[in-house]
Order: sequence, then C-alpha cells, then structure tokens
Amino acid sequence: MNIEKSIRFINLFGLIFIIILLGAANYVEHFLRLIPCPLCILQRYVIIALGIIFFLGVIKKWNKVIYFLLTILGLIFSVAGILFAGRQVWLQHIPKEGLGECGVSLSYMLKVLPLMEVLKHIWRGGIECSQQGFVFLNLSLAEWSLIWFVIFFILFVIQKRKLT
Repeated sequence: MNIEKSIRFINLFGLIFIIILLGAANYVEHFLRLIPCPLCILQRYVIIALGIIFFLGVIKKWNKVIYFLLTILGLIFSVAGILFAGRQVWLQHIPKEGLGECGVSLSYMLKVLPLMEVLKHIWRGGIECSQQGFVFLNLSLAEWSLIWFVIFFILFVIQKRKLT
C-alpha cells in the first residue's frame, strides 16, 4: 500500500470513530438527559475539529505538504483534547470540597467575558465538571475522551512518520 492510501486509511479510521463518538455524545445528552459541562463542550469542539481534519484527509488526494499541515493541526487539536479531558479526569478524582461552580453556560460566558477569562474559569472547573455522570465499562465519559484523544494523537504521529 502506498503512503497516500495508508494515510487516507488512517484518516478514514479516525473519521469513523469521530462519528461514533459524536453520536454517543448526542445520545447521552439528548436521550439520557445529561447536560454537558463546559469542559465537556470544549472536548466536543475539539472532536469536531479533529473530525474535520480527518474528513479533509479522506475526501481528496492531497500533496504531502497539505497532508503534513493537516497532521500538524491534528496533533495540536489532539493535545488540546488530552489537556481538556485530562483536566476533567483530574477534577473527577480530587476531593470535591473547594471546587466552585461554573454557574452559567459556556455560551453565556463567551458572550460576557473575554476569551482568556472564560478559559481560566473553565480550567478551574466546578462541581459539574467533577461529576462522573454516565459511566461505561467502569470509565467516565472524560476518561473515555482522554483515551480517544491519545489514540487520535498516536494516529497523527503514525501519519507524520509516514510523511517524513
């Protein structure tokens, strides 16, 4: 299999799992009625960005430079996802005393606060970010997200090695 086909296969694999993850997130939100916390929403945005990157890697034959740029973007967004999910996993495993409350939705915070303040507020976390909520196979959604972001990071590392 040539390099281009193997890279497109990696992107297709990633895209399929992104679609599954977004479907699962929507199921949990709409059918189980679990409202995502701001950290969850940021993780979902990162998953959507990774989905777009994987989609672009599948739809067309690109030259190596474009594949390389998509791979670098994928690595950056994977690391962002690892940071957000890792922070939420950490919040879920520390004592709940001393954690504040986010209190308002992410969209409201984005309307009234500067972006850096919103990120600081979300990063501090709150009670809603520390709750495990839905658990599947003994892992919370944040733990599953962390695992998948690491898998996506590894896929992009493999892709980068194929390109160089």
